[in-house]
Amino acid sequence: MSKFKAIFFDNDGLLVDTESLYYEATKEILDTIGIDIPLDWYKRALEVGNSAFKFAEARGVSQEETERLRAVRNTRYNEMLSGLKPIDGVVDILKQL
Repeated sequence: MSKFKAIFFDNDGLLVDTESLYYEATKEILDTIGIDIPLDWYKRALEVGNSAFKFAEARGVSQEETERLRAVRNTRYNEMLSGLKPIDGVVDILKQL
């Protein structure tokens, strides 16, 4: 059996699921100004490097307002992270490693 000196991996989607929380926080904040961001649109936008806030700007929201909303979203996202739990099985795997 080989011995590992280090294990390197990304956390999102492997240890925890933060992407869904990031979407929820973004949607929640943009809903307050009447902009609906469906999940399928959000996923496609991420694939090509678009932002929900750029979409809001294209709909007439000023850059200053989108910057303010982004800060509000970031605060909300951080609040949501406080209750984050690891993906099922992660704790057992980490104990084995």
